[in-house]
Amino acid sequence: VTYSFALDYFLCCFIACVGVLQIATISSKLTYLSLFGKAVSRYLFGYGLLVSSATLFFLSEERNIDDSSGGLDANEQAVLFVVSAFCSFLVTGTICSLRVKAHRENRIHEKISLSTLKSNTLIGVYRCRWTYWKESILRYLK
Repeated sequence: VTYSFALDYFLCCFIACVGVLQIATISSKLTYLSLFGKAVSRYLFGYGLLVSSATLFFLSEERNIDDSSGGLDANEQAVLFVVSAFCSFLVTGTICSLRVKAHRENRIHEKISLSTLKSNTLIGVYRCRWTYWKESILRYLK
């Protein structure tokens, strides 16, 4: 496997996953995970990223390569895809957290899930959990 091929695959999957996240925020109403306010902007941006990532990956070089001839095998593809999807979620959540001033909630989320991003940013949710965890430990140590 060439380093360039794996990096290209990772970057194109990352770009496509950011696009899918933006499209998914429209119907799920995850306001603190969206890069744009209007649904039309998210829709166009998301589909633009999907089309551009596929175009970039398949039209830049010959990509129909067998894994024995220097391509990625299924395990490498799976790992690269999962890591790129996770990174796209973290990068999108971090950008949205830094861009948007979230409402300061005192409510502790029992379970951190995607639905918590309807009312708080990603950094806000983890900051709230960290504060709760820290206070619990300090209460226990007293």
